[in-house]
Amino acid sequence: TPLAKACAERRLSSAETALHAYVAERVALQRANGEEDRASALEEAQAVWLQTRNATCELVYLELTGGTLAPVAFTMCQVEDTEQRLARLRAIFGGEEL
Repeated sequence: TPLAKACAERRLSSAETALHAYVAERVALQRANGEEDRASALEEAQAVWLQTRNATCELVYLELTGGTLAPVAFTMCQVEDTEQRLARLRAIFGGEEL
């Protein structure tokens, strides 16, 4: 289902763009406030989260290998995890809009 895959990829691109922008703005704000430890901790946490997200979604893909929906399920797993990550970070930082 190429159409479903393309749709999922667009959603992933949008979700990743929003997450990356939020993290970059948050890190810049922390550094501007002299909070290097907090900025570094966020960057490290983000890198670990990304590895975990990709490994988890790979499991989803492997469970469906051979099926036509495996690539879509993999991408949708990434979409859902990325959207949840952004919501979680906003909750951690008190829902502040940057």
